[in-house]
Amino acid sequence: MATGLTKEEAVEQYVRLRKEWLLQQMAEDKGSIIHASGPKTAGMKMTLGGAEVQLPLDAYVDGYSATLLCPVGMRCPLAPVISFRRGEAVVLVDANGNLWSQTDGPFTGDEIRALVGPGFDFLITALSQ
Repeated sequence: MATGLTKEEAVEQYVRLRKEWLLQQMAEDKGSIIHASGPKTAGMKMTLGGAEVQLPLDAYVDGYSATLLCPVGMRCPLAPVISFRRGEAVVLVDANGNLWSQTDGPFTGDEIRALVGPGFDFLITALSQ
């Protein structure tokens, strides 16, 4: 079905509509939206997929991606995606609460433990993985 939009316009429209939808979903939960990442988020309490998550003092939100562009044929997390860092290890959580490494996924809690050690048990437990 032709829309009359260029590829760039279609991507821009998708990003705008996705952002509007996410903001509406968050507003309906009557939660607050905090755009923060980096070491200042260490120890922060947050709601992730309806679950309360308490970050340890040495773990923090490393980044947030509202949209993703994945190569055809590759498994891709459902955006938005939040990345968490603890030391040198990074674990991603997608919109469905699935756990991902920086290069692949989704993984079970046991698989994440095997990849990065037990440092992300706080996420695994909160998300019941």
